Amino acid sequence: MTTEHGSPFRALAVVGYRWFALAQVLGNGAMWMHRTAHVWLVVQISGGDGVAVGVVTGLQYISMILLGLSGGALGDRFDKRRIMLMTQSVVVVASVVLAALIAGDAVTLPIAYVFAVLLGVPGALDAPVRLAYPRQLVPYRFLAAAVGLNGAVFQLARVAGPALAGGLIAFSGTAEVFAVVAVLGLVSCLALLKVRPLPGGEETEVEEPGSGRRGLADLHAPAYLVPLLGGLMLGIGMTHLQLAIPLLVDSTDKDAAGSFGVLTAMIGIGGVVGAGLAASVRSEPTNRILFVWSAVFAAVTAVVSVLPPGPAMAAGLFVAGVTMQVFGTSAISALQLRSPANIQGRLMALYVVAFFVWVPVGAPVFGWFANLAGARQALGISGLVCLAVVGLLALSFLTGRAVRREQHRE
Repeated sequence: MTTEHGSPFRALAVVGYRWFALAQVLGNGAMWMHRTAHVWLVVQISGGDGVAVGVVTGLQYISMILLGLSGGALGDRFDKRRIMLMTQSVVVVASVVLAALIAGDAVTLPIAYVFAVLLGVPGALDAPVRLAYPRQLVPYRFLAAAVGLNGAVFQLARVAGPALAGGLIAFSGTAEVFAVVAVLGLVSCLALLKVRPLPGGEETEVEEPGSGRRGLADLHAPAYLVPLLGGLMLGIGMTHLQLAIPLLVDSTDKDAAGSFGVLTAMIGIGGVVGAGLAASVRSEPTNRILFVWSAVFAAVTAVVSVLPPGPAMAAGLFVAGVTMQVFGTSAISALQLRSPANIQGRLMALYVVAFFVWVPVGAPVFGWFANLAGARQALGISGLVCLAVVGLLALSFLTGRAVRREQHRE
């Protein structure tokens, strides 16, 4: 297949997608702000305990596992915009309540855990819907660019969210972060009210030759399985990378909150670059390309584990963000380009679940191991294990494909 390149911004020619992109920037920015502030809140309450940080991170994402598939099914059956409006409204209300509790010095570790779950539920129902919605907003020829821009928007929020949260924590306090989250969520709702799908957008069929009209019954096929398994490995690596950052920062340092925000934001800055690179490619990503980017990301996380805090680690996190987002955008593009429109919500839900399924159990385990052996050692071992698993998967799938080709020739 010939690879074609074009402007990654061509999807913005569609008015409905522009409003959706704005809502994404605001909504995702709010999400990354409250996730960052929530982790730092627990660091302060627990005195930097790795297990507590792992538990709150797991609780933030456990709803993705329990409710992610339900969110995808809802998105396939009901109006996606209304679902996003409802979930964003829940975030606004929960953020206001938590801001008030923090301001009143009434937050304990159990309360922080409860709100981690509450703020995770809207994201679980919302994530697959947001990933699938561009299919209704842009013509098929713009779909790959729209998916790439979705990734870029997500990463822009990932840059701005932690940086803004870290700055507000340093200069004002954690309560103010959640107040800003509520405001951003409200404005995101107003932007969503302006979004209108293309006429018949949901019924648009896959037009690429050879893409097929596979249903969810064909999930065992490499066309679906490779992006989903790659998403699983990517999710494991990202979980451990994000957990390691606050544990590598000295929480007693007066500049710790700012350093934490900057280091986390570097992943997002790299993600913006990676999303732009992936969005500029018009053709469907191959499984070979997906394996390459997944392996590179795993290798980079292992390298980050030996870098000292400061510019070197920031550069490593930037590269990790680039490779992570190129794979993620390519995998989502591949899934959408290889599937019919009527299973988009559920298929995106499966990808979200694959990406986050490790977090509820793996995050506390990583925190425990980081306490035992050190955050650097835990991150390095994680990266090397992920790299080995990706290599074995690639060998299995690509060798199997070569065998099937040979049998077909015979």
